[in-house]
Amino acid sequence: MSKDLFMQEREQELLTPATEEMVIDYILNQVEKATDGKIEPLKAYIRLKHIADVCAASIKDIQEQAIDDACRYGEKQFEVNGARVEVKSAPGKWEFDGIQSYAIISQRLKNIQEMAKQAYKLKTEIPDPETGELIQPAMFTDEKQTIAISFKK
Repeated sequence: MSKDLFMQEREQELLTPATEEMVIDYILNQVEKATDGKIEPLKAYIRLKHIADVCAASIKDIQEQAIDDACRYGEKQFEVNGARVEVKSAPGKWEFDGIQSYAIISQRLKNIQEMAKQAYKLKTEIPDPETGELIQPAMFTDEKQTIAISFKK
């Protein structure tokens, strides 16, 4: 058997559903072991985060090609490998930067937000230097903790 033929067969093996199932089983197994206290949750989290990052980067790398491929089906919605695929456009985006009144109001809003933050820190209302209006303290809510993970390259 030639090396090229061997590599083609090996590539086909890697693309079989059994391999996909093995990856999913591994991921679910990490969660189960971490939940049951059999492995350190932080280490499982790091492993899963690495898998998620690799998947996200890989998806991004082939997204345009996948869109081109999907367009060849000639339909807006169809099924492939048990997945419903829908080709659609992302929504447009409005731009207001060129509107002078918008820029003035936007800056005014930012100023009020900063004054409200300052009022929060001082625990009292503070007067707006432009209008004399009393600015109430902003409300602040602590969010839950999260973990930032980065990998050495």
